[in-house]
Amino acid sequence: MKDMLTPSSSGIGTAKKNPCILVVEDQPDNLFILKEVLERGNFQVITAKTGEEALEKIQNTREEIDLVLSDIMMPGISGIMLCETIKTDANSAHIPVMLITSLCLDEKDEIKGREAGAEDYLTRPINPDLLLKRIKRILETKNVIDFWKGAYEEKDQALTSQEWSTRMLIHDLKNPLTGASGYLTLLAMDPDLTPKQRNLIQKIQVALQQQTEMLQDMLSLAAAKFGRLSLEKETLSLCDVVRENVFMQQGAALQKGMALHTEISGNACLVKADRRLIKRVIANLIINSIKYGEPDNPVEIHVGNKDDNPFLRHLPENDHIWFSIANEAPVIPEADQLRIFRPFEQRPEAGAKNVSPPQEQKYGLRGAGLGLCFCHEIVRLHGGEIGVISPIPGRNSGVVFYFSLPRA
Repeated sequence: MKDMLTPSSSGIGTAKKNPCILVVEDQPDNLFILKEVLERGNFQVITAKTGEEALEKIQNTREEIDLVLSDIMMPGISGIMLCETIKTDANSAHIPVMLITSLCLDEKDEIKGREAGAEDYLTRPINPDLLLKRIKRILETKNVIDFWKGAYEEKDQALTSQEWSTRMLIHDLKNPLTGASGYLTLLAMDPDLTPKQRNLIQKIQVALQQQTEMLQDMLSLAAAKFGRLSLEKETLSLCDVVRENVFMQQGAALQKGMALHTEISGNACLVKADRRLIKRVIANLIINSIKYGEPDNPVEIHVGNKDDNPFLRHLPENDHIWFSIANEAPVIPEADQLRIFRPFEQRPEAGAKNVSPPQEQKYGLRGAGLGLCFCHEIVRLHGGEIGVISPIPGRNSGVVFYFSLPRA
């Protein structure tokens, strides 16, 4: 028999040569025969005459044992009890176990052995070739599992390192913003400030707050990407969250001559969601619609049933509450619609001209471009759908962003 390898088609590395088999058998003749067969098959063999002795050898030589081959009927600890003990100990659970019984196989014994965690089962008299083939198959499977387990652990360690690097970077960026905000608060308390100075301080405070919220979004996005973002869900009205966001963004819209038109259909629009994160999703979409929309054109917001939304009726049916926001903006080409929710992708601002070099007119080279990626990850974690439609259905221009959340 050749050295034990993982399946050649898998392309996965080579296991160590001459795997070690622990044979547990209380009958000397049977023990001798099994040892001879396995050694001729190029296996190392360790023997034990009782289950107690086998457990002691597993503890003392754990890293060397690749498989346990045990008789079921033994005095003291039976083969099934031995298997169960091996599989319930975290230090030995990875060791495969093959059980051997007599010719008169009791199905209940096989069921008990399988329930105890045995990988395979053989009956006497044992065919040597069949025994070696069965062991080879088990060890090949174990090698593949060990390989991917190791690869997963390496990947997980790398992701953990990246996550902490991201967290520390964001933490370090937030610290000076917090300090600057504190100094501004002290400065605003000065009674000798002029109205113009107070107005400028307020604008700076708003800008710092927006920057802090952006960093918090980056932190949430990183946690979502690494699978460690915990949602604090509650039953809430999506309509109320939208109204709150619209109220907060009215000033920015008026500065561009835009009106925020909100239409709500359905009843309470109740969803089960993380209020803070969904509020940030809606805020990002409204801010983007104002930022990239054509001045002096309205922004249309719809919340509620999909069938009541003129832009979304063609989408597949589901029992969700839907949000959409439409503006008059340059059409997003279909190819770019597939990219726009990726990190570091960004739309060109309305009216942007003479941008050099030409590729900067695309979405990824003029800013962080994390807002839509954040929205995508948060909606996905809530079990919802998110997307973009451009041009607006029935028109030759415009953009519609939408998302849905399952009803509460």
